[in-house]
Amino acid sequence: MSPAPLVRLPVVIQGGMGVGVSSWQLANAVARTGQLGVVSGTALDVVVARRLQDGDPGGHVQRALADFPLPDVARRVVDA
Repeated sequence: MSPAPLVRLPVVIQGGMGVGVSSWQLANAVARTGQLGVVSGTALDVVVARRLQDGDPGGHVQRALADFPLPDVARRVVDA
């Protein structure tokens, strides 16, 4: 039996705070450096609904929903 390959653990783990507290932009920047960027999904439904109600400033929610792997689900979210 061959030994298990060594796994490099992240040096930095950012986030874990709620989606309205810690931004996806920060998590993305951390992840692009090879570290672990995290945004909690707690109350994500409420935040998405509010951002859509506010006109989706920046278009981030619409862009994310356009790439969602289940287009029928994404369409129902926007149409609701």
